[in-house]
Amino acid sequence: RLATLQMSGRATVTVNYDQLHAQLGSHYQSDAEGKLTPRGKKDFGYEVEVKYIAKSVEPITSGFSAGCDIGVNNLAAVVTNNKAAKPILINGRPLKAMNAFYNKRLAELQAEKESCQSKRGKKRIQREIEQLGTNRRHKIRDFLHKAARILVQQLQEAGVSHLVIGKNLEWKQNL
Repeated sequence: RLATLQMSGRATVTVNYDQLHAQLGSHYQSDAEGKLTPRGKKDFGYEVEVKYIAKSVEPITSGFSAGCDIGVNNLAAVVTNNKAAKPILINGRPLKAMNAFYNKRLAELQAEKESCQSKRGKKRIQREIEQLGTNRRHKIRDFLHKAARILVQQLQEAGVSHLVIGKNLEWKQNL
C-alpha cells in the first residue's frame, strides 16, 4: 500500500501525502491535487490518482551508448560499449505465461457462457470475463513498468547516455 486512504462521506477520500512521500522517496515532489475516479463497467473499483512532479536529474554526458534488441522469450537484450558494464537480459517468459493463462481462461469462460441457460448466469460470466481482462492489463502494465525501471536504472549506473532500440518489421511472424 502506498498510502492510507480514509473515506469521509461519500465523495471525499483523504490521502496521507506524508506517508506516500516517505514510501516513494525524496526524488518526487507531491502536488496537492489528487482524485478518486470510478473505473466504470469494464474495470471494477476506483482509481486513486495522485500527481507527482519528478525532480530534474542531471543528464549523463559520458558518451557511452547501448543497443537494445526486443524479443518474445527475452523481452530485452541490452549491450553497451562501456567495457565495465555487463550485458542486460530481461526475461519475457512471464509475459507469455500471463497471456497464455488469459487465453486459456477466456476460452473456458466463453464456452461456459455459451452453454449457460440463464440470463443471470451469462451476465455473471460476462463480468468475470471483463475482470479477467482488467487483471491481465494491470499485470502486464506492472511487469513492463518494472522492467523499464530496472533497465533505466542499470543503464544510468553504467553511465549510458544514448539507448538505441532495434526496429524489426514483422518480428513476431514465423515464430
